[in-house]
Amino acid sequence: MIKRRILLLHPTTEEDLKSKSTGSNGKIEFSADWFRNSMQKHAEKVTNEDTEVTQWFLDEYSGSLQNLYLATVNNLPLVNRIIKAESEGFDAVVIGNHADSGVQMARSIVKIPVIGPCEASMAVGSFIGEKFVMLTIREQFLRLLEQNIRLFGFEDRFIAHRPVRWPEESLWKHIINAHQGEAEKLIEHFEKIASECVKDGADTILVPGYPFGASLSMAGYTKVVGTGVSVVDGAAAALKMAESLADLQKSTGLSGTRAQISQYQETPKG
Repeated sequence: MIKRRILLLHPTTEEDLKSKSTGSNGKIEFSADWFRNSMQKHAEKVTNEDTEVTQWFLDEYSGSLQNLYLATVNNLPLVNRIIKAESEGFDAVVIGNHADSGVQMARSIVKIPVIGPCEASMAVGSFIGEKFVMLTIREQFLRLLEQNIRLFGFEDRFIAHRPVRWPEESLWKHIINAHQGEAEKLIEHFEKIASECVKDGADTILVPGYPFGASLSMAGYTKVVGTGVSVVDGAAAALKMAESLADLQKSTGLSGTRAQISQYQETPKG
């Protein structure tokens, strides 16, 4: 029996997922079906048996989640999909990108929990570690993720030197292979970055990106070898937080603030 329904909403279109740049190696083609199936397997591994996870994409994509204007343009149809999800009976929404696109906008208009993997990875990290580094797939997300760290109030939990980092070469090929059961190369490259993070004082490494973090946890990789340093899969953290908050809302009535001093304040009537 299904007790809760979670929507995994990707802030892009299926068409946009047809190819990802791999830098000097050219491009690797992979289908939206591959991405959807991989994320579904991950969701089914992470969530309870009585949780149903459904994935949606957008009908239109502005072209960027990093450019401030284009990200803002993209947020409106994204939030409208979240409103639709609430009206169709979903109990929570997880945003399928570590930009946490539209999370705050959505929280101001719907009553169901809306979770982003970036914020979720930091929240989970705060329970299991003291000093963080966040890893992303490419440098274009740097300022956005730094902004999210400040926005959600976790700045003091990160190491001072380069709290957000990315690989020198694209890992897309290795991420794809990892989701197909061949994670050795991905872990090898990840360990090189992680070892530098550990040297700089991190005891917890956050990997909030879809499908980056998911590819590691699906391979059973949760610790940097020989260090005891934890690796947090933000996609998994977001799904579990969505489950928990959906259950709290059902059992206790807990929902987001609507205080007039909050940006989530009640919308005007009439």
